[in-house]
Amino acid sequence: MKSFLPVISIFLTIIPVSCNHKSLKEKAAIAKDTASPEVEYLNSQQQDDILNAAKKDTATVISLGTAEVISIGQGGEGYYLIRRTVPGFVEQHEQWDDVAIIRSGHGVLRTGHKIKGYQKSSGGEKPWRNWYDGEIEDASERNVSPGDFIIIPAMTAHQYIPVKGDTLTYWTIKIKRVHE
Repeated sequence: MKSFLPVISIFLTIIPVSCNHKSLKEKAAIAKDTASPEVEYLNSQQQDDILNAAKKDTATVISLGTAEVISIGQGGEGYYLIRRTVPGFVEQHEQWDDVAIIRSGHGVLRTGHKIKGYQKSSGGEKPWRNWYDGEIEDASERNVSPGDFIIIPAMTAHQYIPVKGDTLTYWTIKIKRVHE
């Protein structure tokens, strides 16, 4: 059985947007130079402010949504706050487990292992690979709502689809999987 090391790493395909707290560079420097990193606390209003300050996702078709890096850990790992108003791309990651917590809104999480019509991308994660776009052929669907806790293992295709007219927001933390 493959083991994984719970080292959370930056998911390089999501581009951070600036906001009113420390820059990513500042946080990475503090985390690297500090034996005990600072506790970072964001209440619900602060999280709303971050999303409201971020560039709005104006897509009307499948997109990456609006993503904001809300913190950087000692290893340079990012913690994401994501907002979707339209279905997200199908994603599959070779080296990342996704841990997600639904914050607000309602939607469907589609998962499976077979993707038709995908695009392969290293996402800067060489030698590991990611796949995007396409369609999950063997999809299972689960309704998601606030408070749901989700673990998506590496190599599991997944897609978040908000309920039409609703905004789905959730936290995602990437856990780097160690391959033996």
